Amino acid sequence: MLLILFQFVFHSFPKTEEKIRLWSNSLGLQVKLLKKNSKICSLHFKTSDYLMSTSCKVLMSNALPTLSASTTNDVEM
Repeated sequence: MLLILFQFVFHSFPKTEEKIRLWSNSLGLQVKLLKKNSKICSLHFKTSDYLMSTSCKVLMSNALPTLSASTTNDVEM
């Protein structure tokens, strides 16, 4: 599920424990602080992490956020 706000998109965290851990480590977050409905802004992903079409962009399943969350405000908990 995506929430669109201006030109940003908020992505839900993955469902598998392994991917949650990978994303959390990449962002410098503690897994225990995440909630079931936590989201991450599209600014934490590279353009190459998306499949682009004329009508939308889709985050690839192997995408990993690469830009660290400097504060908990960067991730909607």
